[in-house]
Amino acid sequence: MIDNLEKSTASISARKMIRIGELARSAGVTTRTLRHFESLGLLEPGGRESGLVRHYTPEAAERLHTILRFKSAGLKLSQIKEIMDCARVKGTGGDLARSILKPLKARRNKIIQQIFEQNQLLDDINESISILEACLNCKAMPAPERCPRCKAVSSRGGVPGILSGINPNMRCGRQEP
Repeated sequence: MIDNLEKSTASISARKMIRIGELARSAGVTTRTLRHFESLGLLEPGGRESGLVRHYTPEAAERLHTILRFKSAGLKLSQIKEIMDCARVKGTGGDLARSILKPLKARRNKIIQQIFEQNQLLDDINESISILEACLNCKAMPAPERCPRCKAVSSRGGVPGILSGINPNMRCGRQEP
């Protein structure tokens, strides 16, 4: 989506104004999204044709590109608005950097936490698969007192979280007596 916008921004710059539908298509968003961005003060049309159809300047197309980049990085529209507002005001480069740095660092920390959680889940899934593959050839009747002593389970330090709630007396969705 963003790559399409980069390519189309160059062609938009060659012209004076672009209609709302054309900008939306080139950005991979809907006209409703552009109107929503406008209602939040993120984007401003350069004018209207007959008072109805919005037209955007090449600068507005560049601004949309920036908004979508921040959005793809996981920032909230309210955070993007703060950044864009800070960029508009006459402040120092440090002020602008601070307004961008805070939400980016928060987003990075959230991604790091999600990666950690996903890695834990992946480890749990891999352990479960290993145990279940070892159980494929098991001839013993599953029983809570027997399975934890099984080499497939005990050699791994116990049952992984995913399998911990499984009742070994369950067979194909029916409980065995």
